[in-house]
Amino acid sequence: MHKSLSAFGKLTGSSVATTDGSHMHSRLFIYDKLSGLMFLVDSVAAVSRFLKRLASTSETSDIFLYAENGSQIRTLGLKKLELDFGLRRRFSFRFIIAENSHPIIGEDFWSVLD
Repeated sequence: MHKSLSAFGKLTGSSVATTDGSHMHSRLFIYDKLSGLMFLVDSVAAVSRFLKRLASTSETSDIFLYAENGSQIRTLGLKKLELDFGLRRRFSFRFIIAENSHPIIGEDFWSVLD
């Protein structure tokens, strides 16, 4: 069970981090209460993506995404989700279904918020 924490000030350490070679990268995740999934908040990603393995489709789409290294990522259409991040409202959003290690909240999600 995840707990919410509200605090002000500077973090003294990272609770979520991964290593890539000799570099340490901090990653921000946000927990969705409805699905129980942790969504990676990626400020560089142009589009939000949902996990292929959790989607109920096997159809391929004509939409292709490209990773930062230039490799092509095949997609499988769209999936509309209702999300509850423990804020004052729920969010309804269409994600592109793709092969990812985590569901990703990209720039397109934030651009449609009022």
